[in-house]
Amino acid sequence: MRDLDLSNIFKVISDEIGQLFPSSPDSQKALVDLWSLWKRRGGSLPDGKPRHSMRFLTSRLEEQNIKVKSINHKLNGNTRIQPSDGKHLVTFFLGTWPDLSGGTVRYKPVVDRESIFVVAVFFEEQLATGGNTTTREEKQVNMFARSELPGKAISDVLEQNYQACDVQITVSPEHTNINPAPGNLFIGFINLMKVYFEIELQTGYKRPLVWVLDIGFRNFKELDSQKKYENVKRLRNRLDSLREYSDPLSKKLWDWLGETAVFVIADPNNKRMPVSKGKIPAFSAHDISFNDVAIEWVVDQSLIALYGKGLEEIKQRTFSILFNKAADWPSDEQLRYFGFAYFPVGDNKIETRGLELPPLPHRYEEGFKTVCAAAKHTLKLEKYASDYKLEAEKKGSPAPDIIDGEEAIEQLKFLGYGVLKLEEFTKY
Repeated sequence: MRDLDLSNIFKVISDEIGQLFPSSPDSQKALVDLWSLWKRRGGSLPDGKPRHSMRFLTSRLEEQNIKVKSINHKLNGNTRIQPSDGKHLVTFFLGTWPDLSGGTVRYKPVVDRESIFVVAVFFEEQLATGGNTTTREEKQVNMFARSELPGKAISDVLEQNYQACDVQITVSPEHTNINPAPGNLFIGFINLMKVYFEIELQTGYKRPLVWVLDIGFRNFKELDSQKKYENVKRLRNRLDSLREYSDPLSKKLWDWLGETAVFVIADPNNKRMPVSKGKIPAFSAHDISFNDVAIEWVVDQSLIALYGKGLEEIKQRTFSILFNKAADWPSDEQLRYFGFAYFPVGDNKIETRGLELPPLPHRYEEGFKTVCAAAKHTLKLEKYASDYKLEAEKKGSPAPDIIDGEEAIEQLKFLGYGVLKLEEFTKY
């Protein structure tokens, strides 16, 4: 069980630092790489010298009564790092991670202190035995051949789905891994947005991109609350990276997302609004957040293929729900569900795969169509009931039962959700 916990911690750290962690099966090299990344993330002083110099590191370690002999040689890879030194260094780097998002450098832990302790002890053990950083569980699954992996590569699935859909919804209760490059999360996310942008330019069709998230109760003593809060923050960081990325297309992408992205966030701090028109929703808040995995999926072989026979990897669950543009809105049976998961494929590499999941009962369908209607209304893309009525009269057919956009937003607020556009979300 300890190895499973450690594997999950590694994934969270990889997301937070934007690089696969550990970077190498060799614990010595992984620690040197961690130092190099920490040094780069510190940026430069006004005179151009790195903020995180060896002298700076030594002084910060001494403030914590940590002394590492010959630290320069060890972190340059010339001398072997002793187990106790490795434990101290991992604890320091992961517990004092630089954050430059506010324009000034601030330091914070990458994950909670207990998780950092588990990782530091693991490195200490590996350095003591001369072993590597691969956990027992990973050794069992690292031999996956690509032909054995379920589904398709995530980049292929997402591109095909976005071309075919009218609205794309991403639901990630704790771990947003919708990204074609897990080891390079910021660039991977930016490249994915470029793909979506190009599809819209080629087709001339606006498709709302919706994220359904749960920020949790902010009780940071509980790991689940931490994960939900960090998940929202990580997505916000990826969006910020797009705005700050030095690329001629960055501003166009940011402006495009401002007209395309909607964030539906469950927040216990939101005041639940009464439903003034329409009716109380026929679905629950959990039905659209997937905090609880749909019981219809628990024994499904596709879900098991993604998250293990005992669903031991269910914590990394991320789902994509598509409303298909081929049918008139809002018609039945036009929602498709996809699940995504990470798979080690050898040489410390990870591949993310996507697999279609079976349809869910009506309450889920009602919930996600309500999310679609709210998103279209927020972006001023909805087709109003009067338009459908006019079309139906021309065809001599009965007018369809339309989900009103304002009513959809009221229903979501009744369940404790906020519906935000891009600028609102980045300030949330």
